[in-house]
Amino acid sequence: MNELPTCWWCGNHANSREHKFKASELRASHGIAWQGDSAVVHGTFEGAQQVVRGPKADELKWAPSMCQDCNNRRSQPFDRAYDQLLGFIQTNEDIVLEANELSFQDVFGNDWRNARANLVKYWVKHICCRAVDMGLAVPQAICDFLDSTHAIGEPPHIRMGVSVNQALIDMVGGDALHFGSYFSDAQGWGDRETGELIGFDAAVGWGWLTLSYEYRLTEPLGATTFPGVELPL
Repeated sequence: MNELPTCWWCGNHANSREHKFKASELRASHGIAWQGDSAVVHGTFEGAQQVVRGPKADELKWAPSMCQDCNNRRSQPFDRAYDQLLGFIQTNEDIVLEANELSFQDVFGNDWRNARANLVKYWVKHICCRAVDMGLAVPQAICDFLDSTHAIGEPPHIRMGVSVNQALIDMVGGDALHFGSYFSDAQGWGDRETGELIGFDAAVGWGWLTLSYEYRLTEPLGATTFPGVELPL
């Protein structure tokens, strides 16, 4: 008998599927009517393409790996921080790209340190769901990081950095944000002695905004490339 999946965060029954991309960002890119000329296609790394019916379609979700409480109530501040970031850059795209920098204080106001921490935790949640999808465990240190109300630094076991996809801007011009949501193929690596998968690197993005990251089970130290107030682009 197959065991029921458990939530990688709290250990309860995994009865919820996290979105690969937030429904709000998909609506921002593609609107609400995904039919006819506005149809949206979900592509795989194997080359398959499938028309999806809306931002909550199953094709746009991970397999169950979280419980409803963790995926909704507990992580709601993370989702809100990400929504606030995307709303800011959507409204101020020209200003951000011309200045070639993004101030978290401009995005989040005086409480930018806590909001930045929640933004990092949003990305950590995405990364962990992908790790579980690949068959990797989530170390307790990452769960402790998500639980902590004082975690304002880098997440353990994860190295991440934000950048601008200049090639995309050059290709599609000022409408680059509406290019859509995407993530790269995962490049995994194994233990030298056992060959067991112990980490991977990948990227996820919305329009020209790209988060590149490494997930390392055997390396407890993490890193971010956007310390302080300003985010170099």
